[in-house]
Amino acid sequence: MAAAAAGTFVGSLPTDAGRDALKPPLYTAPREVGCFSVVGKNREFLNGRAELKYLCMPRDTSGLKWNLNRGLFKEVRANWNEPEKIHNLLKWITENRRELISDRDPQRDGLGVNFVCKRGMLATVARTPFSSDQSWLFSATRYKNTLYLCKFKRAYQEAWDSQSQYARLEQKMNFWGHKFEQYMTSDRPGAPPDTNAPLRTGDQFYIVLKGRLESHSLLFSAEVDAIDDDVPHEPGSTAAYVEFKTSRIMTHPNQERNFFGKKLLSCWSQSFLAGVPRILFGFRTADGEVQSVEEFSVEEMPSLAEGQWSDRVCLSFLDKMLSFVKECVTEDDPNVVYLFTYDPKKDARVVCKKLSDPGEFRILTPSYLDAFSL
Repeated sequence: MAAAAAGTFVGSLPTDAGRDALKPPLYTAPREVGCFSVVGKNREFLNGRAELKYLCMPRDTSGLKWNLNRGLFKEVRANWNEPEKIHNLLKWITENRRELISDRDPQRDGLGVNFVCKRGMLATVARTPFSSDQSWLFSATRYKNTLYLCKFKRAYQEAWDSQSQYARLEQKMNFWGHKFEQYMTSDRPGAPPDTNAPLRTGDQFYIVLKGRLESHSLLFSAEVDAIDDDVPHEPGSTAAYVEFKTSRIMTHPNQERNFFGKKLLSCWSQSFLAGVPRILFGFRTADGEVQSVEEFSVEEMPSLAEGQWSDRVCLSFLDKMLSFVKECVTEDDPNVVYLFTYDPKKDARVVCKKLSDPGEFRILTPSYLDAFSL
């Protein structure tokens, strides 16, 4: 997937755009407007909270000996042969469009938001000024005055992922993350974790959020790991959600620099945009034993970076990028697709071209278009 595609050059944006901003652009805390779950080997879409997990904090957060290798390579894995694009979010919109835009006619007026996408795409773009080794690409199409964005993998990334030794290492690291989540959660409030249950690594819970970055209104989905049932929160608030991450126990200054400079940048960009206030880290040994759990405040992460990255610059670039997309994607036609690419090995600029044949980069499904044309 995502090999080179022919098209007409439209424009480019330097990755230092927004770096001179004196203050970060205004990001309005997102509100949850819905949710959905993805379950089973074939990642079946379910409208609702079927896969929501509940936080189970251990009484002692140090001196742990949690073995993340229990059940390794025996998990129930999902079929990832076909890319999902933003299909599940489109399904959610289709099933909830009347409630989502109750004050307008969706067939005539559309969704009434500027952008529809996944949280991960927004986070990737936001990190760009400080991720000079990470290339990316996404396609965009305008339909009923809403811009739909979808991130893709590059062909060489898929080739790397498919190589056996790297695929097996990636599978192990992915399993460790899911196993840590299993130690930290249960299926219902007050119940203990069941760490003997087989892991189903494709089962996930997503929230659907409405937010705003300066003039850009956003509707996007974000996977969240669990909810803390002890945290009081109003309907629509994301204050009770938590994320889980694992990280190698740090014993050298270079490890600390990498953690605060790269790991926290990735974590901050994901959780801040979704309004998730805290992340629980499981610090593990090299062979996969969690020895402690530590909480990090997402709000405080930029101050821990010690100048390695800046939330102001990240949000400013994301703001500039969304404005750039608005300027480039002018034709309101689901069959017209634009491609935005960034390859730091070639140039420190994001390049946009209008595709002559959208092919695999087409975003909107026939069923989605049918739902809005009836």
